[in-house]
Amino acid sequence: MTKEKTIGIVGGLGPKATIDLYQKIVNNTPVNIEQDHLRIIIDSNPKIPCRVEAINNNGVSPLPSLIGSSLDLERYGADFLIMPCHTAHYFVDKIEKEIMIPFVSMIDVTIDYLVKNNYSKIGIIGTSALLNTDVYQRKLMMNDLDYLTPTQPEIDEVMSNIFEFKRQNTVNENHVSRIAKNLLRSGAQVVLLACTELPFLIEDQLKGQCIDPTDILALQAIKKAKGTEI
Repeated sequence: MTKEKTIGIVGGLGPKATIDLYQKIVNNTPVNIEQDHLRIIIDSNPKIPCRVEAINNNGVSPLPSLIGSSLDLERYGADFLIMPCHTAHYFVDKIEKEIMIPFVSMIDVTIDYLVKNNYSKIGIIGTSALLNTDVYQRKLMMNDLDYLTPTQPEIDEVMSNIFEFKRQNTVNENHVSRIAKNLLRSGAQVVLLACTELPFLIEDQLKGQCIDPTDILALQAIKKAKGTEI
């Protein structure tokens, strides 16, 4: 019998996104009794410096804190790490150099999902920092997938909505949903919600036309922990 692996979550980026990932892992784990659930170690550290500010404006780097959290989780017994923040994946290559356990990339598992499901043109909504660093765009092109991104004014709206939600838990679905509709009208087959706060900010009737990478990451983490990944 395969020994289950312990999941480590580099969290707090932000706290609601961390709760969302944990909830999706719990909800999607097949169990008969409570003890069938997976062991998950979460380091929810909202004190990690802003990834957007670091990338866009040369602000305080989050990298030392991200490495510290990853090393702590490794010491606590995590067998592999996941992180519910797309923008922070800009730093994953540097984190991996400092740890001995695998880091399962939300970006990579999402790209794999898009390829396996034969999507060819993807709309991307994310933070300005994520879009500016081409984290998704580069890997989409490597897999011969076309993509569309919002206009700069639309990206500014998205950023305003994300930070309003982080600060005040204010949910305004109108802006992000309108931008998603614009991408779909422009030819996107599906819209990638490439910020872990965005699934909270999209109209329910649009969710069937959107990809939530947190869902994909949760399912992949369950498979890896149970030793059933392909």
